[in-house]
Amino acid sequence: MARRKSEEQNVFSLSFVDVFANTLGGLAFILMLVILMIGMRFGIPRINTDKLPDAYDGSPYEIWLSANDGGGLYNWKIVKGELPSGLEIINTNSGHIKGVPTLKDKSKVQEIYKFTIKVDVGDTALDKTDLREYEIVLNSSPYGNLKIMTGKKIPKAVIGSEYPLVFSVQGGKLPYTWKIDCPGLAGIKIDENGKLNGKINGEPGKQKISVTVRDQYGNNASKEVEIEIIKMPEIPPPPPKLIIKTDSLPKAINGRGYRIALSAEGGVAPYKWSGLINGTNLKIDDKGYITGIPDATGEYTANFEVTDNKNNTVSKSGIEFTVLPSPRDKIEPLEILTENPLPEAISGKNYQLFLSASGGTPPYFWNLNKNPEIAGSLTLSENGKLSADFEHIGEFEISAMVHDALKIRVEKTFRIKVIPSVPEMKIMTNKLPDAVKGFLFEGDLSAEGGYPPYEWNIDGGLPDGLILEGNKIKGIPKNAWQGELAVTIKDITGVTARKSLGFEILESGEGSIVHKLEILTDTMPTLLTGSNYDFYIATDGGGTPKNWQVDGKIPKGLSFENGRFYGRPQNKGTYKFSVKVSDPAGQTKGKEYSLIVRSVVNAYWRPMAIILAIALAFLLLILIIMFIRIRRSRKFKLSVVTQSIPNARCSFPYRVYLAAEGGTPPYKWALSEGKLPDGLELKPEGIIQGEPLKGVKLDDVKEYSFKITVTDSLGNSATQQL
Repeated sequence: MARRKSEEQNVFSLSFVDVFANTLGGLAFILMLVILMIGMRFGIPRINTDKLPDAYDGSPYEIWLSANDGGGLYNWKIVKGELPSGLEIINTNSGHIKGVPTLKDKSKVQEIYKFTIKVDVGDTALDKTDLREYEIVLNSSPYGNLKIMTGKKIPKAVIGSEYPLVFSVQGGKLPYTWKIDCPGLAGIKIDENGKLNGKINGEPGKQKISVTVRDQYGNNASKEVEIEIIKMPEIPPPPPKLIIKTDSLPKAINGRGYRIALSAEGGVAPYKWSGLINGTNLKIDDKGYITGIPDATGEYTANFEVTDNKNNTVSKSGIEFTVLPSPRDKIEPLEILTENPLPEAISGKNYQLFLSASGGTPPYFWNLNKNPEIAGSLTLSENGKLSADFEHIGEFEISAMVHDALKIRVEKTFRIKVIPSVPEMKIMTNKLPDAVKGFLFEGDLSAEGGYPPYEWNIDGGLPDGLILEGNKIKGIPKNAWQGELAVTIKDITGVTARKSLGFEILESGEGSIVHKLEILTDTMPTLLTGSNYDFYIATDGGGTPKNWQVDGKIPKGLSFENGRFYGRPQNKGTYKFSVKVSDPAGQTKGKEYSLIVRSVVNAYWRPMAIILAIALAFLLLILIIMFIRIRRSRKFKLSVVTQSIPNARCSFPYRVYLAAEGGTPPYKWALSEGKLPDGLELKPEGIIQGEPLKGVKLDDVKEYSFKITVTDSLGNSATQQL
């Protein structure tokens, strides 16, 4: 049986070769006749695309070359020079250039590629071709240079505390990817918004932090900043209540000079005194001294009040005061009245206090037995004014001595506690990045000092469309605006700081963040009746989504939707129409086009169509017979041609076609293992399409692995890992 089968195949092979050779000879003659007639009918092709639009590194690029005459059966190719890396002529018949261009040298802002395009109609004759020189300018980015706006000096950080700093960046294409290098700050990380997270660990001192940001197109920007790490000082207790310590006044002697200092504690020094002693010529100055020479004996009353540096005021009235007649038999003992311990002092802030005494024989003279630990910052004047600038915290002893006019001396040792100072609070943000009307804006405010958490406020409010949440200004501004924002911050102790920040909301299309909306496609390709077409009007800049309109007559069978022409034009002719596009920010652009639709053959098409139909039918019959015999002798193995597919971007439209060979079409495709990203689906005809992870922000690349299976009409299948 095996031998007979082999003989039958040999007989068939000889017969088939004869028939097939005769058939090819006849078809070759017919095709040559058709080509000759077409060559006689059509003239020389002429390229009418004047120039090619600029391209941007990492940004999709698409353009159709256009020509007239020559019958529309064109063949396009590059004969000199080269396209930017990532671009190619994907369809040599339609002159369709497409791809994602990339710069050879990422350090350059711009690269220029010059090349020569040739178009012909498949004829080797020199007079049936046309050449045109072009150039494509490849720019680094359509969104402005990527730049980290945060200054080199950032707010101080406190050990053991959260450090919610957000780095500000301008330019590039969202989303951004951040990286941080800080060997001396374990536990600090940076998220996809450029925000530092984690608690500060380490030793006090200055550290270097290196941050790098990368945009969607791979552009990088780096900056090294300096941060000072400090220990969190204890929150000082609120100052004690202001009180007047003087409850009684020493007796005075008629005709003798009188000098006594009033005493107070609490509140915030320095103090300011006022008051009077009814019926006497004694006076109370603003330092709290009662001075003068009484000129009458008797019982009097004194009234006085004191005000501290925070405008807190207390008073006392009805204090009895006695003026004795002169001379007096008995002198009261000299005594220091100021109580122990002294009011608390704050490190780094000037401290002032008046000591008081009574008895003896005024006037009094004060001096200080200096404490070695604080000697350099402590003074005591003759009139009892104690002044100091304490640099260290802790508890100290101060020894003070007073003597009267008779050189009688009294000494007293005081205790004083020095507490930490409150760090000065200030707003670190110097300028907010510019916003753009109609586009999402986020800007961060930062501060240092005081005692967090802070309470932020904008005096007078924000422009329409923006809100303040915590330290973040965000929203979609509705109108252009320029001016200053009055920013106020308050810590938990009630201390406040204010600063005016310049801020500008740009009109759409201005600045380095958003480009002006432009239509890049200048001309329409020449179409052929009955052929299927699918091409887009290319744009640059503007916001999304865009709204498209077409005004005028387009060929029957050709549809227009969202900047896309698709379908099969039915009637030849020249069609003039205009296309208008607008974005959410109110930008609008329009352009007029002239679209030429030609039929493949304007004359003799009916007899030629009949001849071609008969020839094709005969050829199809021969191929069917050959296919059946080959299938009987062996089977074509079904296999998946597609070995890999392009990467996708979040929330961007995505479409890819899968390919297979062998087996018996039609094919049917299905997902056999794993899953596709949310938003994508595999259609039975082998198309993966959709918008992956719509509305999701990623700070890194996310990979998906899955298997697809293709099945032919006979049930054969093949699987491929993607």
